[in-house]
Amino acid sequence: MIQAMKKTFRYSQRGELKEGDQFRVSGGPIYRDKRRLGHKGIFEFKYAFQVGKRVYIEAIEVDRTYGYGQSATLFVKGRSYRRPATPGVLVKTYKVRKLRDQQPI
Repeated sequence: MIQAMKKTFRYSQRGELKEGDQFRVSGGPIYRDKRRLGHKGIFEFKYAFQVGKRVYIEAIEVDRTYGYGQSATLFVKGRSYRRPATPGVLVKTYKVRKLRDQQPI
């Protein structure tokens, strides 16, 4: 159950995302043989929400080479975990980096 929804997300001591900011992600879920399964590319921040001790970001992909316009829910804060439905996958946090240039792609 969602405990809190916020229009901003502090991803480091100095960095904060606000609604409409563009950012790049890396990391994310991996398979047991270390293959990456996560999203990559450029996203536009919509909001952040908390479920238990885990924090997620809801974002829209804006990178035309991957999945332009698709919605994505990204796990960004909390302990890594395994889902019972997919035991070979370790869900790790994404690393977030805000883009300096806010020009549309």
